[in-house]
Amino acid sequence: MAAIDRLPPEIMLTIFSLANSPQGTDEIQPMMAWNIGQVSSRWLNLARNAPELWTSITLDRTKMSDPVHWEQLADTLEEIFRRARKQPLSIKLRDLPKPDGDHYAHWIFESVYEFILNGQGPRIVKPIVPWDQISSLDLSHFHPSHALHLLSRCVRVESLTLTHWATAKYSYMPISGWDHVKVNSLRKLRISAELDGLLSVIRYLMVPNLERLELFEVVAGQATFFEPTLELIRRSECKLKAIHFDNICGDPAAIRKALAVAPDATELVLEGDILDHIIDNIAQSGRLPKLEHLIVRCTPCTKSAAGIPPPLTAIFRVMTCWPALRSLEVEAYVPKHMWPDADQIQQMQNLRRNGLVIRDCYRIPPGITDDATCSVEIMDHLIGYLRGGPLAFAGIRTVLSSIVPLLHNQEIFPCRAFSSIPPSRKAELIDLTSSELAVSRLPSDILDALRSLQNEWAAAKDTDMKDSQAIQREPEANIQS
Repeated sequence: MAAIDRLPPEIMLTIFSLANSPQGTDEIQPMMAWNIGQVSSRWLNLARNAPELWTSITLDRTKMSDPVHWEQLADTLEEIFRRARKQPLSIKLRDLPKPDGDHYAHWIFESVYEFILNGQGPRIVKPIVPWDQISSLDLSHFHPSHALHLLSRCVRVESLTLTHWATAKYSYMPISGWDHVKVNSLRKLRISAELDGLLSVIRYLMVPNLERLELFEVVAGQATFFEPTLELIRRSECKLKAIHFDNICGDPAAIRKALAVAPDATELVLEGDILDHIIDNIAQSGRLPKLEHLIVRCTPCTKSAAGIPPPLTAIFRVMTCWPALRSLEVEAYVPKHMWPDADQIQQMQNLRRNGLVIRDCYRIPPGITDDATCSVEIMDHLIGYLRGGPLAFAGIRTVLSSIVPLLHNQEIFPCRAFSSIPPSRKAELIDLTSSELAVSRLPSDILDALRSLQNEWAAAKDTDMKDSQAIQREPEANIQS
């Protein structure tokens, strides 16, 4: 008997549950469970009698018009549902990745196709899917009426993710036959990116028991679904316990507006390029008086770029605004010179002595190769702040004291990276900072810093033009020689 087969069944099942599915299919657990059962009769018996291994299923919609697949997969799917027994199901509706080559198609994707559900969505799966077992839905590229149809049947769904709905023709389309779909069981709603097609779904939903709202990749105040999402929360009269912002930039007033729908929230998660002025605005707004857990993850805008320093100074400065705060979690993906200094470390130690639970983690990025992308995101923060009008200028020193040094820091953003920033972004920033209101309200040192940046950008542009002209002249010189 092999050493692994001498392990108790409980340990074996734990190992099985941690097994990763093959490349590109990490969410299709039934496929991995099926492969495990082909190793030996003992493994087969263990897998058959472990319903938790069969509860996560991904439905592919890339072959809607192929009825042959339905006939081939019906028996297999019924077997999967039978083995899952009464365990809650997690069914994800999305496009699956395509094979990268013939060997992948043969090695991985043939077995995956045994577990892909292809066809006309709700109408075909109706006789098979045990709707009352579905606890998690991940919907993408669905017609709004189909999405509402699914949600109306999933009476136990607790988590809903809406992604990749960039279909403008569905944005304002009324859906006949629907008033409001009340999803009483839903506890978590996650919405990602600028997705026009979401509007027709959001406007028909009611989520009275929602506890957690997660907004990802949103330009706050500009996204077409930002206001409808907040209206959904107000209409549902739910009491949010947690709100999560990821990669949100723009006008802090829009973020404060989002926090206004969660007065009872005890957890706030901020992820992405989190600058001091965002922390200051949230704290000074008087929102979240019951906040107990603050989580700040300063993750880079690209995997290959450094993030910005964690806003520890701002957090320490506004701690008194959250008297109920019990824990602080800070995670930063930044170069070592951006890690906490001695004073900040001492402040954290003092807070720990006073009973605050602090978890902090810092990672060194592998390199900086996409500075222009990060620069654009930081400029979005600045432009979004200035768009706020006269009220924004009152606290302009706070935001610019965070942004201007970053833009000048050659270790983070070499000057030449700014040559790739779209001219419209630069023009907008110049217009905002050159306006009569800005000149009259901005501190002179801040105006000087911004003008210095404009000179740097102009110099970088001139250098790039000279380099480009030199490259163009090289072939001519070679021909003459």
